[in-house]
Amino acid sequence: MKRFVLWVNLCLVLLGLVACNTDRQPTEASKEGQNPAVRGTLWSERRHYREGEFVYLRFTLENLSNEEVVLESQDPSKSAVDIYFVDQDLLWSTSTASEQAMSRIVLPPSGTYIIEWTLPPLPRGGQFSFYGLWPSVNGEVRHYICYGITPCP
Repeated sequence: MKRFVLWVNLCLVLLGLVACNTDRQPTEASKEGQNPAVRGTLWSERRHYREGEFVYLRFTLENLSNEEVVLESQDPSKSAVDIYFVDQDLLWSTSTASEQAMSRIVLPPSGTYIIEWTLPPLPRGGQFSFYGLWPSVNGEVRHYICYGITPCP
């Protein structure tokens, strides 16, 4: 009987660890823009980050068609594709972090374009919304993470 009780308790502990760890698994959000030939996926290494951790994001644009798709910014000084988020009054963006904005991107048939972004530890805890943006076809995907707060809503 004691072995059975120990075994049940061990199973409950293991089940609780697995259930509590789901926010630490990779997570993503996908959306197609007005042009259904392009799908954007914003991925993070996990949904919940502990305070002091770096935040890893990947934004993938996928051409779902058999034709070339051109993503182009109307303003040559602005990027055709970007990841950004706003923290209070501060805008964090991959295009402001890079030395040169790519104002024109060509996606070959069934091709992809990927931006990877590593952010240093964030200055404060909270729930943050990140946006993957490809404005030439009015595309935007939103993905949120929790940083240094629990539980993550």
